Amino acid sequence: MKEQFKIVKPCNKHELENTPSENIFNCIMCKKEVIDLTHTTIFELNSQIIVAKNCCVKIRPHQLNMINQILSNSKKAVILSTAIATISTSCNRNIIQNFGEDYGKVTIDKHSKEQNGELSRTIEGRIVDASRGEPIIFAPIRIPNTEFEVLSDVEGKFRFELPENVTDNQLIQFDYIGYYRLEIEVSKIKGKQIIVNLGEGPAIGYLELINE
Repeated sequence: MKEQFKIVKPCNKHELENTPSENIFNCIMCKKEVIDLTHTTIFELNSQIIVAKNCCVKIRPHQLNMINQILSNSKKAVILSTAIATISTSCNRNIIQNFGEDYGKVTIDKHSKEQNGELSRTIEGRIVDASRGEPIIFAPIRIPNTEFEVLSDVEGKFRFELPENVTDNQLIQFDYIGYYRLEIEVSKIKGKQIIVNLGEGPAIGYLELINE
């Protein structure tokens, strides 16, 4: 049996207001204090999460993963493995744009082939959860300041042709409820087959240390 920090029931109905303390908010909906841990480094998190236990918190998914690794391994090993993962990720030639550990990234699908002629204005690919790799279905894809919008299908896949009036320096927006929004220039993905990895937004809820 191992111990793990978890937000068993993330709160979907919250409205936070500032307090004099920089990292503490009041929830207007439930009248509880919410401790914001999203800007806490992994070194600080190790001590601060003990204080936040059995409280309402705002925390990023990767922070919870890291602190639970610390519970089961040594801090040194966890930090070392994180550094190795960061190095290996930064060397990945398939990455078109990395938005940061929490936010997600856009990569070239390994089966992608460069398109020419009319197909060069076609964009296709998949939208997936950045941490689990699961498809995100019916995720909207938009071009800001236009009426253009398409949705990913039940496998997270999409394929569309750019409207004639869309230029290379315009942005394409990938979005879904509960995830960070990613925006990338048309020129970077036009004529390519891509994988859009969306990162989950911070979870808000009651943080518990439970036995599994």
